[in-house]
Amino acid sequence: VTGVQTCALPILNRQRWMLDNRAEPIFETNKEGKFTWVNDSFIRLTDRGFRDLKDNNWINILHEDVRNTVTKDWYSALETGRNFEHTVKIIDGKNNCLQAKIIAHRQEDGNYIGTLSNIIKN
Repeated sequence: VTGVQTCALPILNRQRWMLDNRAEPIFETNKEGKFTWVNDSFIRLTDRGFRDLKDNNWINILHEDVRNTVTKDWYSALETGRNFEHTVKIIDGKNNCLQAKIIAHRQEDGNYIGTLSNIIKN
């Protein structure tokens, strides 16, 4: 561990803590679009643990009416390296249907960080 890494670690820990404690549901994916992290708000909203969302399991929370379209558009964004924005319907762990806007921004390393916003319970 270098001096720079030692100095950066507390900053990274503070940033992660701030993201974990935001009211807005936030997620992160790798270059392949697999979920690698979600904050506590995302878990509370979907009523699912991270193991139920990680990798590509997050696709299973999409309502069947939008699943194919959203998945197709998501993988198109990954292939072209563009940001992603879509209105989705989500089924939470209690079978409630929620509508939300998903926005994912591609980072310099090819990973994505995204949010769910404008959440409406149907």
